[in-house]
Amino acid sequence: MLRFLSGLAVGGEPWRILSTVYGENIMISRDDDDEIWSVGEKREIICIGTQRNQKLRWKNPLGIEVERRRPDNTRVYSQERSVHGSMPTLALLFTRVAAKDSGMWSCHAGDQSLFTNVCVMDPAVFVTTETEVNIDPGRAITLTCEARGKPEPTMLWYRDGNLIVDEYVKGEPSKYKLMTKYNVHSYESLLTISSLEASDAGVYVCAAVQDSEFCSSNKTLDIILNLNHPPTILSDSMSENIYVQYDENITLNCETGGYPLPEITWFQQYSDGVKKLDTDNDWIIITEDNKSQLQFRVDNETVGASFLCTVSNKHGEAEKVFKIVPIIEPLAPDTIILANATDTTVTFKAYWDSIDDESAFPIEGIKVYYVKKSRAGGRKSESTINWNKAKVVILNGSNLIGDLDGIQFTLNGLSPDTTYFMLLRVYNDAAYSVLSKQVKFSTPAFPPMIEEPLIVERDEVNEETEKDDIVVVTEAEDLPGTTDRIASSEVSESSPISVDSNNFYALVFGVGIFVVIGGCMFIMKKMYKVAASALVFCPVIENSGGPPSFVAIFSIRYSISIRKIGNVKSFRVANGNRSEAVGGRRRRRRLAPPLQSDP
Repeated sequence: MLRFLSGLAVGGEPWRILSTVYGENIMISRDDDDEIWSVGEKREIICIGTQRNQKLRWKNPLGIEVERRRPDNTRVYSQERSVHGSMPTLALLFTRVAAKDSGMWSCHAGDQSLFTNVCVMDPAVFVTTETEVNIDPGRAITLTCEARGKPEPTMLWYRDGNLIVDEYVKGEPSKYKLMTKYNVHSYESLLTISSLEASDAGVYVCAAVQDSEFCSSNKTLDIILNLNHPPTILSDSMSENIYVQYDENITLNCETGGYPLPEITWFQQYSDGVKKLDTDNDWIIITEDNKSQLQFRVDNETVGASFLCTVSNKHGEAEKVFKIVPIIEPLAPDTIILANATDTTVTFKAYWDSIDDESAFPIEGIKVYYVKKSRAGGRKSESTINWNKAKVVILNGSNLIGDLDGIQFTLNGLSPDTTYFMLLRVYNDAAYSVLSKQVKFSTPAFPPMIEEPLIVERDEVNEETEKDDIVVVTEAEDLPGTTDRIASSEVSESSPISVDSNNFYALVFGVGIFVVIGGCMFIMKKMYKVAASALVFCPVIENSGGPPSFVAIFSIRYSISIRKIGNVKSFRVANGNRSEAVGGRRRRRRLAPPLQSDP
């Protein structure tokens, strides 16, 4: 058994043990910093035997044994050591590591050998590279990245973690152009960006990649591209209502973009002008880089006030208005329409007819009450529905889709072919609204083949509210005053639902059965007028104790012969082995039961 010790010797300092590997066919391991050796370093690897009198030998990657003595012109040699007690020890020493030393070196003891990988590189080093560049938009710029090393590094560019390539995109040339220059002692990569826009600003990463048969190295350098442009406020709207309650601590947030970095200033707006705000007992202003916060407590002076966040640099300025609005009790929706329905799901849209900035209120969620018609009292007056038997669903967050004048919501888990009654309240931090008008709706019996809205009276809603998702289903609580309110409210009916085609075909089939049976009875009654043999099939119900079924169909076969004897007609009715002759006068015929063996 052999053991490897990999060490580092610098000058006269004692070598440092990096790792020890025991057993057969086990590679030597090193610290991360020493996986790659640099050209010119002094290194050594120790091979230790486990038996006395073992003869150890080192071989290079070409399989040539390394000499044990050190001639004057030898960079690599082996040397016996006695620092590990009485066990044989042989060190492999590199006085000046060279790139050609890379490969698999092996230590041998008899017919046993162990291998270790040596990787030598001249690691890439970036030289004369500018790491921050400023330029005006609309122009083109060339970023340079220069590095030297051995083996020759491959130069790559990245933006936001994506490799930048110089190729056509959808038939259009790329806005990036790449070129490599070979200098005397280095390699230079050039990245040209044309038609600069604000979105082109940011960090570009230059990577110098070195690959060899035994190892690889990757060094990176960040280059920042700044575009001079006026400041912008990163917000969907430059005016925002902040709904508050008295004695509440609130925070206004303002984030900006632009270069040079804009200065952020807060103002309070009055009817006759504005007042600049600074941090004091009433206001707290926290600004870091391109973000700023204004914190204060809501009181009579701040309710209804407007605050300005102003950002500016040498290229321009921008501002955003925050209006402090007290939260008021929300109103119940004026109109509720059915937007879509399946057999188990119904989607509604609720609208408010006249809401302006002065009467606007925030909506945190809705509370929906619904009850089946069967539980509501059948055909009794709908104004006396017992809403204590209703289910309650609370919807908010992504369960609501809102626009400027309404919200959309969906009820799930309904029963097919069922009529329901529904009420709802909207709520916010201030209070719940009064109950809405009563809505009556029905689910279809079967899922639609193509899901389409049953009623579309408004444009589709695109904007989602940014709330936490909460869905709670409970039994309804008492709703005091509900009956009186419902009695005077309007009832919104859903669209009529068409009869399913399967029901129609079942009805036709049933009518056909009755027609066939009636025809059979009519033929049997008029048999005496028939002048030929007839085979009649009639559907009957099996009487052998099994359940009734249309599948049980038996035949009654009648063989009728007619003879004329003088002026008297006679005929014979035969069924199986039973027969009866009938004379000149009519007699009541007895028919044998149907043959169970007939198909």
